[in-house]
Amino acid sequence: MRNTGALLYLLPAFLMLGLFAYWPLASAFRLALYESDGLGYSRFTGVQHFAEIAKDPLFWKGFAIIGLFALGLPLQVFGPFLGAKLIHLLASRRAAFLYRTVLVIPVVVPMMTGVLIWRNFYSPEGAVNRLLAAVGLPELATTWLGNTYTVIPAVIFMGVPWMGGIPMLLYLAGFINIPQNLYEAALLDGASQWDILRRIEMPLLATQFRLVTILACLALIQSYENILVLTNGGPGNATLVPALYLFKNGFEYGRLGYASALGFILFVLSLMLTLTSMGLIRKRGF
Repeated sequence: MRNTGALLYLLPAFLMLGLFAYWPLASAFRLALYESDGLGYSRFTGVQHFAEIAKDPLFWKGFAIIGLFALGLPLQVFGPFLGAKLIHLLASRRAAFLYRTVLVIPVVVPMMTGVLIWRNFYSPEGAVNRLLAAVGLPELATTWLGNTYTVIPAVIFMGVPWMGGIPMLLYLAGFINIPQNLYEAALLDGASQWDILRRIEMPLLATQFRLVTILACLALIQSYENILVLTNGGPGNATLVPALYLFKNGFEYGRLGYASALGFILFVLSLMLTLTSMGLIRKRGF
């Protein structure tokens, strides 16, 4: 009887998950088996789209581009950790609240607002080139988003200072939950701050590290909105990540069936990446 009551309470969550998560996934897989423009034309093609994807150089090149963006992954994982650590060290609660608020406020600002501001910064007459000219380095000025050598570092740098947002709050919650007597015992044993960080805080924040790492990896595979607004995949497909390639096939080229096949493959790869990341992190004690 008790289990029945619990299941009844969980039933609305299961229904919502089925309606908004599993049903779209099943529908996408079904659509991947058809050639469709989304307006009525539909022709069954079986696994033809998946065979085409296996030979599609643009799709697989996108993963090489993701690999370049992944160079900024340590900043996304350890930047918020450093911010949370510095806030946790503050003796004044008022100062801690102030800095925490300052670092979290950007979360409530629409993402596109920040992207448009950075696009203006990177324009030929933008703040970045003006700053270089002001410090006597005008020869370094370039079209940051139009140069294949600078566009990826420019997109990665958009995360500066890499300390705020939800990951920082996750780490901070972990720091707050560490019992104070562990710190006192470590200090009595002569432990340095580095020893405390390495032997107490990082192991106890293993769950946060795992979650932030997985979310950052999934964002690398699934996100494309900032690339769409900044470069639209250019210059010369230098930033054409797989998720953006999916978007273009579905809404620019009118190939919804092919886009659905791309989306299903991205789902499978994301699931495999998540499971692999969890296994590796757990194996290493994080």
